[in-house]
Amino acid sequence: MKYAVSRTDLDTMPVFLKAGGIVPTRTDDVTNDVQNPLTKVTLTVAGGADGHYSLYEDDGSTTDPARSATTSVDYRERGGDHQLRIAPAR
Repeated sequence: MKYAVSRTDLDTMPVFLKAGGIVPTRTDDVTNDVQNPLTKVTLTVAGGADGHYSLYEDDGSTTDPARSATTSVDYRERGGDHQLRIAPAR
């Protein structure tokens, strides 16, 4: 199994990803999610293998599946080329 390596300092919580891992995080720091809905996402991808991630979003107040969306994210490596495909939300 391959692993990607990233460096951090002592003020940062380390996150370990296996090769091909995809981690979404909120792009901007906010004080709370209620008054600051998610509008921008940063994807961190660990190279070294292909990977897939499904980002699930809901409105935060109901369990109604009609009020949710899933976005498929695929990462592929082929002969030195790196491709990140983000599908439309469904």
